[in-house]
Amino acid sequence: MKTTEQIIQNAEASLRMEGLYISEEARRECAQVLNGEMTHEQYVMNVRSRYGVDTGASNGKLQS
Repeated sequence: MKTTEQIIQNAEASLRMEGLYISEEARRECAQVLNGEMTHEQYVMNVRSRYGVDTGASNGKLQS
């Protein structure tokens, strides 16, 4: 089984092939999600909040 670090490194390699990069903060949060320390929904809310995107949260659920 791959480690969290290996999974993140693979994702980073894929992003670099597309000319994209991941911030250290996003990298840490991805590790937290993969390690079960943060839910995917919490991660999405953090990212949306960080970049000033309305979370549209209602009753704890994301809305598109």
